[in-house]
Amino acid sequence: MEQAGGRLELRVYTGGPVPIYAQIMEQIKMAVATGALARGAHLPSVRALAAQLGINPNTVGKAYGELEREGLVESGQGRGTFVSSKPPPVAPGSVDRAFETAAAAGLAAGLDPRALRERFDAALERLTGQAGSRPRRK
Repeated sequence: MEQAGGRLELRVYTGGPVPIYAQIMEQIKMAVATGALARGAHLPSVRALAAQLGINPNTVGKAYGELEREGLVESGQGRGTFVSSKPPPVAPGSVDRAFETAAAAGLAAGLDPRALRERFDAALERLTGQAGSRPRRK
């Protein structure tokens, strides 16, 4: 996902196992998490994003609706849809479940626990810009 010239650039893949609305949601969540989309940023209208992606507007509407239910975006009649100015509430255990899902996928792909930790640390460094985010062992 890119923010090119003020235009939200998403990529969706049809025919895959992940529904298109879920792909849109995940890319917007990632953009917010990484700062590519700032709090309060205006999102494209449902029709504009649907036209850009070549998909049904109902699909974009579903993604925006789910993101609003999760508290990540806010919308209002005539105002449009915006990234929420406040962080959405984190459901207890949701971060742990996400880590477990990612770890299970890595283990299933044949990575060992050390390789998983290295990848996790690298991801944190990319997201936070802070190298050495993990205390070093002596």
